[in-house]
Amino acid sequence: MNGGRRRRVPVVVVTAVVALSAAALAAWAWKGWHADVVGGIASAVSLAAGVTAAWVQWASFQAMKPPRTLVAAAQELAAVVRAELDAEAGRQETDAPWRLPVGFSGGDVAVLGVDWRDLERAARAARSPFARRLSRIRGPHELTGTLDDITRTFTRIPTARLVILGAPGAGKTTLAAHLARQLLDERRGDGPVPVVLGLASWNPEEQPLTQWIAGRLRLSYSGLGAPYAEREGVSLAQALVENQMILPVLDGFDELDPAVRGFGIAAINEALRPGSPLVLTSRTGEYASAVDPEGDRLPVRLRGAAVVQLQDLPTDLMIDYLRAGAAGAVSAQRWEPVFERLRDSADAPVTEALRTPLMLALARFLYNPVPRRVRDDTVLADPAELLDAERFPTAERIQNHLLGGFLAAAYRRPAGTNRRMRGERDAEHAREALSTLAAELDLRRTHDLAWWHLQRAIDDPRSFDRWFVAVVTYVVVLAFDGPVYALFMAAVAFFIARSRRTRAIVPTVLADGQPRRVVLRPPTAASLRVNLRMAVTGGLQLGLGVGLALGVLTGWTDGWRAGWERGWHAALLAGTLIAFANWMSGPLRVMLSFDAPADIALATPRRALVWDRRLALLQASEGALSGTLMGMALQIIPAHGLPLGITVGSVALLNSAWGRFVLARVWWRVERGTPLRLLAFLEDAQQRNVLRQVGPLFQFRHALLQERLRPALTGHAASIIAMAFLPDGRHVVAGGRTERALIWDVADRTAPVVTASVVHEPEGRITTVIDSLAVSQDGRLLAAGTWTWNIGLFDLSDPARPQHLSTTARAHEDLVAGLAFSPDGTVLASASVDTNVHLWSVTDAGATERLATLGAHEQAVRSVAFHPDGSLLATGGRDGLVLLWDVRDVERPRLVHRLAAQVDWVFSMAFDPSGTVLAVGGRQAVSLWGVDGEPAPLSRMPIHAAYTAAFDSTGDLLATGSLAGGANIWDVTDPAAPSVRVRVPAASPAASAAFHPTEDFIALGELDGTFRIVTWTSA
Repeated sequence: MNGGRRRRVPVVVVTAVVALSAAALAAWAWKGWHADVVGGIASAVSLAAGVTAAWVQWASFQAMKPPRTLVAAAQELAAVVRAELDAEAGRQETDAPWRLPVGFSGGDVAVLGVDWRDLERAARAARSPFARRLSRIRGPHELTGTLDDITRTFTRIPTARLVILGAPGAGKTTLAAHLARQLLDERRGDGPVPVVLGLASWNPEEQPLTQWIAGRLRLSYSGLGAPYAEREGVSLAQALVENQMILPVLDGFDELDPAVRGFGIAAINEALRPGSPLVLTSRTGEYASAVDPEGDRLPVRLRGAAVVQLQDLPTDLMIDYLRAGAAGAVSAQRWEPVFERLRDSADAPVTEALRTPLMLALARFLYNPVPRRVRDDTVLADPAELLDAERFPTAERIQNHLLGGFLAAAYRRPAGTNRRMRGERDAEHAREALSTLAAELDLRRTHDLAWWHLQRAIDDPRSFDRWFVAVVTYVVVLAFDGPVYALFMAAVAFFIARSRRTRAIVPTVLADGQPRRVVLRPPTAASLRVNLRMAVTGGLQLGLGVGLALGVLTGWTDGWRAGWERGWHAALLAGTLIAFANWMSGPLRVMLSFDAPADIALATPRRALVWDRRLALLQASEGALSGTLMGMALQIIPAHGLPLGITVGSVALLNSAWGRFVLARVWWRVERGTPLRLLAFLEDAQQRNVLRQVGPLFQFRHALLQERLRPALTGHAASIIAMAFLPDGRHVVAGGRTERALIWDVADRTAPVVTASVVHEPEGRITTVIDSLAVSQDGRLLAAGTWTWNIGLFDLSDPARPQHLSTTARAHEDLVAGLAFSPDGTVLASASVDTNVHLWSVTDAGATERLATLGAHEQAVRSVAFHPDGSLLATGGRDGLVLLWDVRDVERPRLVHRLAAQVDWVFSMAFDPSGTVLAVGGRQAVSLWGVDGEPAPLSRMPIHAAYTAAFDSTGDLLATGSLAGGANIWDVTDPAAPSVRVRVPAASPAASAAFHPTEDFIALGELDGTFRIVTWTSA
């Protein structure tokens, strides 16, 4: 029997067992056999499972390959890595005649490395083979060259350790990958295998470097998780790392948390023995701040490492590269104005913007498209637009334009195609989906996009699973019995799904959410002990649970004596069946192992999903069959056991990575608007060079692209519950529910960027969460209220450099939920969950003084708003009341009106610019009140949870948010008859809004951290 057929034996046998069992059950139901026959059927199926397990055990011993040596494993890994790097190089066109001319030099950054004499001494002490080479480099001044010279340079470094530094987009990853390819070409015998590993997922405080490297190898290259024959409990990946047969190329040191970068260098020094080769890439500034930190922290150096920095591209090379990418003389002529500016002005924005290979490549891709990728009717952009000083006054603006235009160019429909391909989306829909995914990655602080991690976005995925199982069970039981019994069985299913943490039904290895594959592997004594423990605990737990449920139900209907008898018998029978089923199927689970396959291969996302889907369906079939037999034996529903089988099968399915992904992608479609065929969409994005594949993971092609997509949609780690435009109309302050507020530059509405952040640190030590914000009308002061009861004041005279002025400690006795400045900016009102409102003098922002306390609310106060003339203050809270205070004498405020807001809890309030209308947003509606004289209700708009209400500068428009998602912009020219003018759909509720002072656009902040600019045309 050949290897391929032998590997198919267990799957074929198990499928046959399931089919025969299903046929027997169908015949039983059709013939109307008595329930006593079920015991025989259960025994037959159990016997079949035992025979299957024995057959698989025999086949597994026959199919097992001889123990793989480390040298052989390294050879297989080298071949797979080389194929992966070749494919990536083809997509990047680094082998093309006009490939990016990346150059490097070591002289300018030698200070960031170790002294060269210390480096040579370390090499000799470690007996590095590179130290004995006569052609070795003898100083940083010899560390110079281009892409073709990097391997020769690396092999001449005595310690074979190199740090590659550069600006964003300078080509660090390209250079490191090219080095890895050439080192694979020169590798001989048992030499180390260079593997490029992104560092973003490593936390040096929690995981040793070698352990992390082994884990990444197991994840990316299936087969390296197999046990190493010479050491029990050690995988091939771990053995390769420990025996220095892996040359780690660690890409993206700058992507580590800034707080642990210095510790990360120390951890690398500790983990890698002297003489172990290493390559590390990082942005220059981030690496410099890690090795030479400010303050009293000690400097640190990467032991034995030489340092090079990537250079800016010379002007003549930039011009040659762009000209070579043009399709003919006519296309090249379009570039002449740009070439002239590049030659004449080294400080021009376009020259500075195109200095890095990434931006140069984006410009070529955007303005020199490959003909076969462009339809004949496509209007191509003119590169001369980059010289427009009004549109692009800075290099940063040009870079944002190139990054933004990249997606539009990548999603051009190829020439000669009219039919949309699988997973294909137009540029706008693709941008929205990719922006949503980039926001999720940023929230998780990672660059790895794994399809099995998408379920983590659901607030409570386990609760989601439980309710799914309960609903399915209810529908199925309803087909056989009445709604009362169906509801009872749904509750039982909910309990079973909830108790899956006990692993009573599903083995632990399937319940961790990682993708798995069926592989032949003989059982060990340890695995059989685990199987026995699972059988006993599962039998006891489910037996007692089922017995108790049936006993109570029978006792309620037929008397407690009958309930006791049925419960006792049900517990005994169910426990025995579950324990026996787990024991008999346990060897099957062990030998159809749930980790890596026997062959080393690149685990692509699609391949990982197919592997896990096969295993999930196999496991669900086994669970459904066992549950059906148990249900029939117990007669949970007279003459039927199908509902319990569906429940158990569903639980097993939802514990698999594939099962959770199926539900998660539906949730993402409904809640976030991403394509339903999400994996196909991601594969299409990879083909368009928007994403890249790293083993079973996707990543954005460049970190800058992820960053560029993220600000267009988000940038906040939590809900944006407050925002305000500064008087210049260019900057927006937004924040809430996190430790910082962000200041956005929205001069380019299509690409808003974060220019600064405000972090509230009372007494300069403890960072706390901001819950409310307010900006004075002159834009000079920012107030931030916190969960720790404090109020901080900041100077915004220079929005790019906000300055902390003061902190009022314990301003309230609970979190500060609302803030508002008086029109003249001299008084600050603060509302709190402690039911009080305080008035503060901020004439001297460095020393605030409390003027008065307003304590007429009975529950938490969430919102405060000043009348435009400063004479009135409105306060609203959870008691559903809006109180109007006369604050002309701020030290003696007087309550003048008490309004029943007609909105339930009050979340937000705003006066229109004329001061004649007050908008009140609450849990049930938004109400408009006339306040020019005696207050009177004008209109009420039913809205579920209106977290925000904001007028524009004319008072004719009102923005409101809703828990249903998105926002509405109302025409309130007639406040007695408001009408919706603009609907802004979104997956998340708009929790804050701010109109531009003079132009027709609005900034919206949403509960999921989304920052959005919405523009419309004036009527």
